[in-house]
Amino acid sequence: MQAFSCLMYHNVCADGSLEDPAGEWSALSPSIRSYFVEETAFSAHMSAIMRSCDLITLRKVQNFYNSPMVRHTDPGLADVRPSTLITFDDGWRGTLELAAPILQRHAAEATVFITSNLLDTPGFLKASELHQLPPQLRIGSHCKTHRFLNELNEAEIREELLFSKSELERLSSREVTSVAIPNGAVDDRVRAIAMEVGYSLVFTSDVHHNNRWSGADSIGRAAIRSTTSTNAVRRLAEGDYGIDPIRRAVLSLPKRLLGPKRYRQWRAWCLGEKSTHQEMHDLCPVEPVYHVEPNLEETAFRNRDAEVTRHH
Repeated sequence: MQAFSCLMYHNVCADGSLEDPAGEWSALSPSIRSYFVEETAFSAHMSAIMRSCDLITLRKVQNFYNSPMVRHTDPGLADVRPSTLITFDDGWRGTLELAAPILQRHAAEATVFITSNLLDTPGFLKASELHQLPPQLRIGSHCKTHRFLNELNEAEIREELLFSKSELERLSSREVTSVAIPNGAVDDRVRAIAMEVGYSLVFTSDVHHNNRWSGADSIGRAAIRSTTSTNAVRRLAEGDYGIDPIRRAVLSLPKRLLGPKRYRQWRAWCLGEKSTHQEMHDLCPVEPVYHVEPNLEETAFRNRDAEVTRHH
């Protein structure tokens, strides 16, 4: 593998549920719902991708950046099929209930970047499920509260990144070494702090092909929306981004002119979002709502150590 593409999904939902005006997703803003893909569409995406691409695992991506760079001069050694990684952001329940069985049918794997404070909130995974997720789903961090990290100070950035990592590791008993930065809000400070607190892979919302020169701290992803056709998904998986990078560059101009906060207000007005619509920051509590029974063995060790310290 000389390079790979990465697709960014969010949620897979039941067919017809996105158009239901009284359905479970109706209270969410159009900007959130626009990233939801219906079950039949996701199944078609996976079939199309499998026909032309090799779906890779998070471990293979890690090994890719850890292995020494080898320059192949023989064209016969070049990748025959494009390599593609599938990811999901936020930790929506549809990832487990609807996406995982489809991934299993294709013997494929996806990485789920979980916002830790969204666990046990309506529509999202339960904290108690993390230790028994199926092998088709690998766990990564999507920070603590889905905030715009590049608008925070360094202490706040560190809290968002470190808290999520430690909580997800505690709840899942798995090492968490990858993070996807929410809202595409990444800068050099965010990258540096992420690597400093123990992440070895940092995923962004930039659209580009990933190679060793682009770096393990700037892994680009192409977002898949409810309106993305199956053919478009296949092309993105193959690394054919077409005008997408140009489109993103054009759309970034208002953000630079207005500033991040005014840009979000302008974008909400353009999308026709109402004050009754919930955004990600409305869904995410400041403090975790989940409760996990303490590990009795760990508690016993802590009590023993405290008793030894007291007597000495």
